Amino acid sequence: MDHLTKFVSLRALKTKTAKEVVDNIVSIFGTFGVPQILQTDNGRKFANKLLEEAVAQWPGCKIVHGKPRHSQSQGSVERANADIEDILSVQQRETKTTGWARFLPLIKYRKNIRFHCGIGRSPYVAMFGQDPENAKEEVLSDDDGIQQTSAYEEEEKTLQEDNSTRYTDLRPISFTDRPKIGPRNLMGVVTVVTDGFYSMGTQNGHRQRLTRNQLAPCGAEFYSSNSIPDGETSLRTAVGAASISGSQGHAHCLCLSGCTTN
Repeated sequence: MDHLTKFVSLRALKTKTAKEVVDNIVSIFGTFGVPQILQTDNGRKFANKLLEEAVAQWPGCKIVHGKPRHSQSQGSVERANADIEDILSVQQRETKTTGWARFLPLIKYRKNIRFHCGIGRSPYVAMFGQDPENAKEEVLSDDDGIQQTSAYEEEEKTLQEDNSTRYTDLRPISFTDRPKIGPRNLMGVVTVVTDGFYSMGTQNGHRQRLTRNQLAPCGAEFYSSNSIPDGETSLRTAVGAASISGSQGHAHCLCLSGCTTN
């Protein structure tokens, strides 16, 4: 990603070897020009002599590595990665396929024409100086923040009066509970409100004891309360069912004690 314009370039890699990564980086240099600083993390695919030799052939460019085990040092890149995962997940659900590589050009285009609050325009406009032809403006912003509205009390009243109001669980799903390409939030229907706690029905069952600040209204009607099966379900099971790729790909505990519960 270009830090000035926020323009992203996406490539599907067959492997994560240093050679393939370097070849793709050099290809991007040939298309957009060489940057003054190439900032990467400390992974072996970036921190190696092969990349150093390749970058040395481009005068004026130097490599800067982020802090080890500190993803915040590349915050804008991490946010862009999460946004791209969300777009990819939606695309897979809409097309009902687990194939993702062929969608990358479209996803890159959709990502780059979105309005970016940080630069006051879309990355496409910042990079090329004009809007793309025949392109519909993307309404979503790269801030991806939850906007609080003055209608909060009205939404709360509606929720109390009509438990079929559709809500989404706002709590970010931990990487231990979601597949590599899965929803970051869980869609559901509020079915019961008891003593300030909410029960949210999903397509796999009910989740219990959610608080109001974990929920936000959703205008789309994905499924009705009548389609929710009886019984409780775990977060991991519900998230796996909502992912087109299933529940495979979860991260597991790697502690030295040989934990078998995660």
